[in-house]
Amino acid sequence: PNYGLQLGALKAKLAEANVNLPARKQNAAAQIIARAENKFQLYGVAGMEMRKSAKAKLLYDYLDESALFHGCAERASRSDMNVTFRTGDAGTDAEFVKFSLERGLRNLKGHRVAGGMRASLYNAMPEEGVLRLVETMKEFEAKHHV
Repeated sequence: PNYGLQLGALKAKLAEANVNLPARKQNAAAQIIARAENKFQLYGVAGMEMRKSAKAKLLYDYLDESALFHGCAERASRSDMNVTFRTGDAGTDAEFVKFSLERGLRNLKGHRVAGGMRASLYNAMPEEGVLRLVETMKEFEAKHHV
């Protein structure tokens, strides 16, 4: 598929939709399009796939070795975009979410019913963000003497 054409069509549709949006929302939509265009131009689809897989591997490798944190999905069902994990104790999970928030890592709290944590590794998430999450997890694990 020609992703450049698809992005162009998306840009045209968003431009039509933007007519009725407040200026700040129009600006936000334009920034999203610009970031998407830049990523595709820099890396191409194959490059983006490699970056996505590498980020997920960093986190899953740590989860596979950790004595405290455990991935929720079976290996064959793992997502490269949304990595779910938990400690096995709801109180410890909540403590880790708070600990992470204090270190600038947001939106890790998992599903309101299923619990645990979820890291979203979408294209806009840089590899440095995943490395920071893993370092925070290691720090938390060491703090809990595991």
